[in-house]
Amino acid sequence: MYLPLAPAFRQWTRNPGLLLVAVLTLALGIGASTAIFSVIHGILIRPFPYPDSEQVMFVSGGLRDEPGASFPLSLPELHDFQEPNPSFSSLGGAMDGQFTVTGIDQPTQVKGGYVSPQTLELLGVPPAAGRLFQPTDDQPGAEPVCVLADRAWSRFFQRRPDILGKSVLLNGRSFTVVGLMPPDFKFWDAYLYVPLAHGIPAELRLSRTVRFGIWGIGRLAPGITPETAATHLSTLLDRAKAATPGTPEGATIRVTPLAQNVGNRIRGPLYLLFGAVGCVLLIACVNVTNLLIARGVVRQREFAVRTAVGAGRRELIAQLLWESLPLALLSAAVGLLLALGILRALLVLIPAELIPAEATLRLNTPVLVFSGLIALASTTLSSLVPALQISPGRVHDSLRESQRGTGGLRSSRLRSGLIVAEVTLALALLIGAGLLVRNLTRIAATDPGFHPQNLLIARIDLPESRYASH
Repeated sequence: MYLPLAPAFRQWTRNPGLLLVAVLTLALGIGASTAIFSVIHGILIRPFPYPDSEQVMFVSGGLRDEPGASFPLSLPELHDFQEPNPSFSSLGGAMDGQFTVTGIDQPTQVKGGYVSPQTLELLGVPPAAGRLFQPTDDQPGAEPVCVLADRAWSRFFQRRPDILGKSVLLNGRSFTVVGLMPPDFKFWDAYLYVPLAHGIPAELRLSRTVRFGIWGIGRLAPGITPETAATHLSTLLDRAKAATPGTPEGATIRVTPLAQNVGNRIRGPLYLLFGAVGCVLLIACVNVTNLLIARGVVRQREFAVRTAVGAGRRELIAQLLWESLPLALLSAAVGLLLALGILRALLVLIPAELIPAEATLRLNTPVLVFSGLIALASTTLSSLVPALQISPGRVHDSLRESQRGTGGLRSSRLRSGLIVAEVTLALALLIGAGLLVRNLTRIAATDPGFHPQNLLIARIDLPESRYASH
């Protein structure tokens, strides 16, 4: 059955007030849902812009009896795991570092990363200029080299192309710049990268009991699951424990997708907020459904005439569903405009430290597809309920009821039921919001035991190269 879009729009132009109310009602739910989904997608689902990022794993130590416990690897353990390993196509390690950059206009302390050569390579992002680390860079006694992130290159060296091969002073030591990363590469939220060997004192590199915060970063081999990789690495760990004491009792290895290890502090609140805006969207759908049922009652005579000339129930339902398409298009368009504003507000409210450095929170293609799907689903759901009330027999009965002034007994009962559902959802949201406000009030009123006004915290790091005995 061919139904052009223009007649569907004309049906709505006969009652522009109803169209405006329906569009604004659905757009509010669609906009809020789209904004929250864009945050969830950017922080929890796909926070990293690396090729095949779902294959990049986070490797850490754990305890069999404590599922939530995790601890870093020692350098010898990382080397054990880097031996020919069928579970990973490549495996490296990374560790936090603090660097004081001197020799520039204003000495500045920045966050950096001590990384093994495999780490930057397995992420699959080539440097914008120069090269990445080579295995020889990570050997004891190797010449100190570093790779600059784009923000360090821009902030400290004004993106000068001649910085390659030049020396920079990091913690009082001279490092040669061998590579520059592209602007969208923000791994480890670091300004610069230094080979892992430079972050561990030479006398402790063989120790299995001293852990310096090394976390494994690996890319799974084709066909290997995280569970299989964890089992294999745990077997290697057990062998090392038998040969060398010092590993915690009951220790095991955990292998999880890298995306699961970011946003943990905000994961629960985001899902809770997504459920809340889902309820708002359901309330909007119920509202619009009631409006469309009332509109359908007014059009009962039209449906009766169409039935009399041969239209069946399927044709009438198809007509109503087709007429929901303009509503979906307009609601999605207005919803996207609202989503932009809501997203900006969320970015102001969410603390920056809870958002991964690599995350890009915007209305990208997956978010737009999600918005289009929920717009189509919402309008279809709102139109389907009144459409299913149509049958040739019911149309004639409703026509007789409307002629007597009853307004349609079946439609009245359905509208009453939808109103009850709407009020129930609204009360659930109000109760949840009230509990949240009460908890926030209690947290804000908590006495820390001291007066925090005008108190500051300062940290001073002395370069080991100049203050080794202090």
